[in-house]
Amino acid sequence: MIDDKNIPLPIMDILRKAYIAVLNNVKSWLIFSYILAVPIYLISRYLPEPAIEPMNFDYQSLVFYVAISVIILVVINIFFYRIFMLEKGELFKINTSELLSVFFKMAAYILALLCVLFLAILTLVLLFGLFVTIIQAVFGETALSEAISTTVVNLSMLIVMLLITMRVQPTFISLALNKAVLPMKSAYYYTRDNNKELILIGLFSFIPAMLPSTAALMIIENFTASEATINLVAYLLFPLLLLPNIMIMSSGAQIYKYLVPTGPDDKNHRMDITA
Repeated sequence: MIDDKNIPLPIMDILRKAYIAVLNNVKSWLIFSYILAVPIYLISRYLPEPAIEPMNFDYQSLVFYVAISVIILVVINIFFYRIFMLEKGELFKINTSELLSVFFKMAAYILALLCVLFLAILTLVLLFGLFVTIIQAVFGETALSEAISTTVVNLSMLIVMLLITMRVQPTFISLALNKAVLPMKSAYYYTRDNNKELILIGLFSFIPAMLPSTAALMIIENFTASEATINLVAYLLFPLLLLPNIMIMSSGAQIYKYLVPTGPDDKNHRMDITA
């Protein structure tokens, strides 16, 4: 039945396994990060950035940068989901035609997810703006300080983005594994009744990983030295910049293993609502 209650996620167990999975794959994480850093550096250095001014706005450059960003996200998702879901010897067991199929499907779903996130954040900002307007009209313009408003908005946006991302990860994992695509509607079904658990798993995966990532970014931005030295420091610290995304994917892999049935004898076997 569709409305039966889902198994509650064991938050601490999933977080523990997610962190262990990242630690067990440190070598792959570092090698992948340093390989990926090279084309990203070349793109940022030799390709013009789209101008921000309305009169000089370069839509072609913007489209190109969006395309490059999506390609990078696709590569990261395919590689790390396969790392966290497959045995070591199965990581590269995929032929060229299958890889291309996975690549384009993943790109399409990432674009769809980005659109969903954009609409969700836009709706949230508009609702919060309406709420602030009402509060200020009733209690005065000083009722909410800018610091409090900014903190509440940022935290709300983070929670909404994490919840949406965590709930659709089964779809992206099925794509990366080259299995039958699990639609987002089905991913929402398998992760139902676990919104609180998913938010907590997302926060405790993302925020601790953000600390070294933010520290690395501050070091890169405030480091005073020759350009070559700054580039070297940025290159060495690049793996830390990927860490938040990697932790989210590691947690998503553990959630997938726990909630998505792998066979008829799975303890959480459910009928797919798309069947």
